[in-house]
Amino acid sequence: MQNRGMKMLLLGLTTLLITIAVLSTVKPSSAEPTGPNNLTVIKVERKPYWGPQSLDVIAGNVTEITIFSESVTRRWAGVFGNISGTIVLMDANNHTLYDWSVASPQGEIYASRAGSLSWSSIRCANYLERAAEDVFLNASATEEDAPRYTFLNTTEQSRDGDHTGPGHPLFYVGSIQINASTCYAVKLYNSSRTYGNFTEVLLSDGTNLIYTALLAEDSDGFDGATHDFEMLLAENGYGTDTQTTTYYFWVEIE
Repeated sequence: MQNRGMKMLLLGLTTLLITIAVLSTVKPSSAEPTGPNNLTVIKVERKPYWGPQSLDVIAGNVTEITIFSESVTRRWAGVFGNISGTIVLMDANNHTLYDWSVASPQGEIYASRAGSLSWSSIRCANYLERAAEDVFLNASATEEDAPRYTFLNTTEQSRDGDHTGPGHPLFYVGSIQINASTCYAVKLYNSSRTYGNFTEVLLSDGTNLIYTALLAEDSDGFDGATHDFEMLLAENGYGTDTQTTTYYFWVEIE
């Protein structure tokens, strides 16, 4: 029961607010993203429970009703928060020759279930890799929150047909250029429950899927506060699966 309770805290519409401090963002010779110096969990929340609604009926009557309900996804967890950092000139023993505070960080946050990635092989995730994420989440072609209907290219439609893929700006992963609107992407909500400034892209190193949030400094967040990023992470909570899923984070700021 304890594991199940922890699982339920981390599932679905759960939102994990974190702050990431990058005290050393110097790029190595291969210009790879780096792990953050620290990652602090601020709070973990989920959609509150709604009690039942009542209806009085009388024998002999027939009553037409309409019902609307919001159910918590069992396939995604949300992560959002802020990032601060410093660009440094440093040796291998962490001795700093000089540093520059980053007042308006730009760049990306990367999250993967793999603890080691081949940054020299980064590219957009392809159709088969996205389909493998459907399998990981036990998501069929008829389920609205399947990865295939969440992360879209600019010609694909969501399951309900109300939008196509949002596209994304050009960005760099180290020295590798990711051209605009070439990857599967999703836009996360602002406080008006409309698509805001937060974009997330699916990347791959050829073996591992990489969820990539593009930084949007001090943007209007889904909760009415300002944040630097929002992102979705796949997490299978279906059936008897009560295990949590570990993600590893890297950052790249400019």
